[in-house]
Amino acid sequence: MLKKCLLYFTVVITGIISLSTNAFADVKLTESNFTRLLDWSYDGKKILFATSKNNNCSNLATISPDGKNETQITRDEGIEWEAVFHPDGSIYYIWMDNTGTKLCKINSDGSGKKILLTVSQDYDYLNPTLIISPISAKIGYILRQNAPPYRYTLWVCNLDGTGNRQLTNAYPDGLYIDFSPNGEWIVFKSTAGYLYKIKINDTELTQLTTFYVDTPDWSPDGTKIVFSSEGDIYLINSDGTGLTNLTGDGYTISERYPKWSPDGKKILWERDYTLWVMNSDGTGKLELFTSKVYVDYVWNKSSNKIALSNYQNIYIINSDGTGGLQKITNSLNPAWQVVGGTSFSGDYQKIIFISHWRDPITFKLRIMNKDGSNKYDLLTSTYGGIYSLSFAPHTTKIVYQLEINSKIYTINSDASGETYLTDGHHPVWSNDTTRIVYISTWSVTGNYLCVMNSDGSNIVQITPCAWGGYYPKWSPDDTKILYVYNDDIYIALSSPPYTVTQITKDGAVTKECFPVFSPDGTKIAYTVEKYAEPDELWVIN
Repeated sequence: MLKKCLLYFTVVITGIISLSTNAFADVKLTESNFTRLLDWSYDGKKILFATSKNNNCSNLATISPDGKNETQITRDEGIEWEAVFHPDGSIYYIWMDNTGTKLCKINSDGSGKKILLTVSQDYDYLNPTLIISPISAKIGYILRQNAPPYRYTLWVCNLDGTGNRQLTNAYPDGLYIDFSPNGEWIVFKSTAGYLYKIKINDTELTQLTTFYVDTPDWSPDGTKIVFSSEGDIYLINSDGTGLTNLTGDGYTISERYPKWSPDGKKILWERDYTLWVMNSDGTGKLELFTSKVYVDYVWNKSSNKIALSNYQNIYIINSDGTGGLQKITNSLNPAWQVVGGTSFSGDYQKIIFISHWRDPITFKLRIMNKDGSNKYDLLTSTYGGIYSLSFAPHTTKIVYQLEINSKIYTINSDASGETYLTDGHHPVWSNDTTRIVYISTWSVTGNYLCVMNSDGSNIVQITPCAWGGYYPKWSPDDTKILYVYNDDIYIALSSPPYTVTQITKDGAVTKECFPVFSPDGTKIAYTVEKYAEPDELWVIN
């Protein structure tokens, strides 16, 4: 789990890594700058964030609210992207690498790093929840068991890492928890989706709601808890009385992630990719920021300013909306690389990949030599993602799908000759490059496995299949096509009579997906997904 997680962050967030048989011979081919906003110091002088800048994964850094004094404070390999300030200026954070998961402490200048505790190998998840109560000198966090029943578990320890213990009466579902201001209670969402609170000594488990909730946040005076539920923001007294709907828009608008201002007078929340603030009684609603993407946001401790991030850059705005939006970082690199995958050319001399900018929102299909040199753009999309890339076995032409309108195109590797072929998903070249298999767009009768000539002509609808995420695959001799339907794997002949054979018959209890032929065409490898259990790799004739 950890190694898979690290590989995901390395490739998807920070760039493309050229992998070799020697793990220490990896070559970084691209640069990006993923930025995750974390916290604002108690003295107001530093904003804490995680960044992929200057590292293969994610390190911690700080910056002044005026955009000066950007300082990288950790430089370890691995992932560090959940962290909080203590009132004394120190930083507590989670560090994950190939040796395990650790809870650490460091000074805000990067000195004095201490590993407070190392997570037991019986657990494999500690992210993205980390909360601190300076009053009770406790840390709260969530782990996930790495064996059945794979439950999330709630833990507390002292600020020095001692006294680590599981709250065995609490079974949280999800990763958002919060301390009461006096440090005696933790509020969380249960496995049933209800709001609960529990004392840090593992007693007095108390149910506060009988309906589904998420992202609870305790008021600074300790009397109320704000949370999201069914598209609205709610307020409830900390004893479970006085339930109040503050926004009242229901499922028509998605409203979530409420956060109290430190003075308890305001609540900040996200509303359909826009950032809003209101008085704690629900009055005085004000839109602060409009975005087409998710944002992170934190209050300063004076409650008059808000820092927010679109995962590429950090901004500052006054909590009353005055003064305009001030950008304090200047990341020109994309926030992500490889959104939608990569593909070698048929001669393995070039690589195509996707870059995703958020300032402004832009997707680019790019190409480079296999050593990372000579990068240039093939096309740019500002209204939707570019997905389902297929280059090899072709050496000069790419077939791809635009997400926004589910249309399939080809383009030459020198950026010329962009050509619309048809509507559909997941196009893949045949091995002789004369045909393309794809999945048709949704119709009254569903999605279909289809084959067409490489110029878009002679479209043949073969058989029903599933749309989501299951790329069809050609056999080495191009006579058969693998695909997924109703969570099982099938093979269809690619020419008349287009006979279909079901390969697996476990879809009712498991989910078979991502099948691929062996190079000699005699075997099929595929993954099996089971709810709340690790994925499995299988091989079948």
